[in-house]
Amino acid sequence: MTDERGVSDLVAFVLTFGIIILSVSTVYMLGFDSLEEVRDDEQIRSVDRTMEGVSETLADIHREDAPSRSVAVGLDGGTISVVEESQVRVIIETPNETMTRSIDVGALVLTPNDNAEMVYEGGIAYRTQGDGQFVLSDPAISCDGRTAVVDISKVTGQLSISAPGTVELSGRHTSERALYPVAGQWRNNATAVEIEIDDTRNPDAWRQYFETSPDGWTETGDGYRCSGLDGVSVRTTTITLDVVY
Repeated sequence: MTDERGVSDLVAFVLTFGIIILSVSTVYMLGFDSLEEVRDDEQIRSVDRTMEGVSETLADIHREDAPSRSVAVGLDGGTISVVEESQVRVIIETPNETMTRSIDVGALVLTPNDNAEMVYEGGIAYRTQGDGQFVLSDPAISCDGRTAVVDISKVTGQLSISAPGTVELSGRHTSERALYPVAGQWRNNATAVEIEIDDTRNPDAWRQYFETSPDGWTETGDGYRCSGLDGVSVRTTTITLDVVY
């Protein structure tokens, strides 16, 4: 009888101890996953703020004609690079002809981890994460019903680094060019303009901008169109990027 009671006590102890170990392991695993998610979310929010700062800094060069600007970028093990395989096409229509201008805009890409990518491209800044995207700042593009402005920034530079801490990203105004009307053209009689975005780094991010814009852009299948105009302005500004660390 004593032996049976001893066996029962041992079985009860083993079961109780097993339940405790299982519970602790479950709590640890779930808690660890939650901490990982919180850490990743905070990292994304931090990099969002960083990319918004980058966009504002480059906008000073692009829109305010500053000769150069710099901004601190916290990489914390992430990477930053310039990718030049990115292009938009601008189609300008006049009563007499249709002109197409292909613009190699390039893209500044900041990758904080394996789950997200921050991009500055053509003046727009956005985050790509999983199957979704989020626009952080708008490009210098407008369509007000009478005139359309397409002011595209181009980024270039031999830049691709990964660093454990903070680096300084510098941008320098290299050139600007009027694509329409060109210098010496006495008349601006464009009636419509279309922007094709299929060859950008993330066309869906551009679509999100156009589809939420209050301006009068309409989807065409290949891009977005502004029509019924009295005039169009299309120009580019080239910004050369470098990093000091």
